Amino acid sequence: MDQIASQRQSLFGIGLAVTVGLVVTGCQGGTSHFCHTNKPERGCNVVHQTEGAGPIAAKPAVDSNKTKSGKLQLVSFQDNTESANPETASGQPKLEDTPYATRETPNNSSCSIDYYLQKALASHPKLMAARAQVNAAEQRYPQEIALPDPMAETMFWPIQSNSLQTAGGRMTNQMGISQEFPHPEKRRTKGEIANREVGMAQAELEKVEREITETVRLAYYEIWFANRAIHIVEENRDLVDKLVQVAEARYRSGGSQQDVIRAELEKEKLEQQLLDLNQQKAVAQADLAALIQMPTLTDVNTDSNLPVQDIPSQLESLIQQAEQCNPALRGLAWQIQRDIEKQRLACLQKYPDIRLGTQYGMMSSGGSISPVADGNDMISFSVGVNLPVWRQKIQAGVNEAVSQKISSTQQFDAEHLSIEGKLRRLLAEAQSFDAQRNLFVDRITPKAEQALNVSMSEYTVGKTTFVQLIDNYTEVLMFQLQTARLEATLAGSLARIERTVGCSVQN
Repeated sequence: MDQIASQRQSLFGIGLAVTVGLVVTGCQGGTSHFCHTNKPERGCNVVHQTEGAGPIAAKPAVDSNKTKSGKLQLVSFQDNTESANPETASGQPKLEDTPYATRETPNNSSCSIDYYLQKALASHPKLMAARAQVNAAEQRYPQEIALPDPMAETMFWPIQSNSLQTAGGRMTNQMGISQEFPHPEKRRTKGEIANREVGMAQAELEKVEREITETVRLAYYEIWFANRAIHIVEENRDLVDKLVQVAEARYRSGGSQQDVIRAELEKEKLEQQLLDLNQQKAVAQADLAALIQMPTLTDVNTDSNLPVQDIPSQLESLIQQAEQCNPALRGLAWQIQRDIEKQRLACLQKYPDIRLGTQYGMMSSGGSISPVADGNDMISFSVGVNLPVWRQKIQAGVNEAVSQKISSTQQFDAEHLSIEGKLRRLLAEAQSFDAQRNLFVDRITPKAEQALNVSMSEYTVGKTTFVQLIDNYTEVLMFQLQTARLEATLAGSLARIERTVGCSVQN
């Protein structure tokens, strides 16, 4: 019997060693992780790194055809799926791994705003982070609905004289395994909470998308204004040259030289305006380049006309669309639903959980003090429940969940009021900009151009002064630039309205 017990102890020791040796892929500490390449787990990508090299760069996953040897290799957790190249692990990055190395730069090109929106929404870091948060939230559901890990334990008596004695003999080892079974509604409710948090993460992703879309549009509109203003100033160069010729002709016929100098001064002012406008364009191009992750953007040619939509006429319609589309409101709505489930989970804590287990005891007749010891092993079963007797703790959890739900509801109401006020302000601004633009285009600028033509004709025959002529010219240039600025500002207001609503505005 002692020999049998000794064999059982040996087998138990082997089994214990195997159990302790089991590891979960991706959970090891330190800077390196291990995956068994015969059965690669999702999220484990093989990357080779030499000693002393820098941080592991974002590399593609290993090709499954290259991992059939069954060896353990260093891994880094990435989301890509292409094979890693061990030749790049010496700390010297490849050209395509360096920033901007393989990114196309559309310099000296005419691209619509949709091109830049597509580029920005494809790989902007804030969007990638938000998408990763959504993926992370989606992984919480299977964790929440799963049973807790079973508990395995062993108890042994190394000193024979102090071991547990029964009528059947001396107990050498006792092993047991148990599993906790929470209340079924608790697991289901935890899963619902996880699902609500997925909705919150998706709403945050949509919020980031709208933010980037608005920022790209505003930068593009600034470039459009700079291009339009530069075109207006360059057109006025010809007009100033004509003014210089008229002043010189008047001077040769007995006029004042001061008129010629003043005309030349206006020409220099145009050069200064061109410098300022080119600087504004460079700043806007730098902002746009950062959004689409390009090293530089030079001489971006925009569309001739801005794709300005019709001005919304009804504030109530905008508010209704925002209630359906605004990602901040949708996220808070998901948050309220999550808090309702949390309150339900807090109330479920008054129900006990069940634990079932079984134990196996190894007996030996050797060294037993019982004269009838037979050395037969023992098998037992156990049933246990936790006792939720601390009602004050449970009630405190319920009160916390209720307060959190009230807070989320108030946040929703506050955000709704903020969006309503913002839409009211943006709509009033857009309508004002549209009215001003129409006024300049239909009435002010045509009359200013007419006055300039009349003053130029009268100056050639001496009926008006050069000062009046220059004033009329300056007004025409100012009105043309203001019209371009109003068009860009109106487009920016509509972009802000669309971001606040959360979807394309429908009249």
